[in-house]
Amino acid sequence: MTKPVDTQHLRAQWESYQHDPELAGAWVRGILADGLDLITEVETLRAALDPTDDLPFIEQVQAEIAYQQTRWSAADDAKTDSDWFWLVGYLVGKAFHDVRRKRVHHLVAAAAALGNWHAAAVKRGEHLPEERGDQSDHTGRIG
Repeated sequence: MTKPVDTQHLRAQWESYQHDPELAGAWVRGILADGLDLITEVETLRAALDPTDDLPFIEQVQAEIAYQQTRWSAADDAKTDSDWFWLVGYLVGKAFHDVRRKRVHHLVAAAAALGNWHAAAVKRGEHLPEERGDQSDHTGRIG
């Protein structure tokens, strides 16, 4: 997050730079760049806070997956299948008991948790076929 603006310091800087056009120009460009960074930060925060209820379900889930990965990625790396199972069950249970708006959010969050569980399984290589040695003829038949 950005720091609060010290307006007295800015005024003092401007007074010292205003007699040197080159220095003043560089100072103003720096202030504008900081302002653009701040606008980008505000837009990012707004997007995270804006409800996505009017989007199709899949788009809501995709947005929630991105949010969960941003918020919990380090913790997700350490989750076991049991942790994922209980998280999804908890969210579905919340959806079962909550009022409409919260219910929809918990269903979306549960679907996103399943998506992140899937991503964690793929990351661990669980999407690859198990090695069967000489038992398989690569047609799916064993023997």
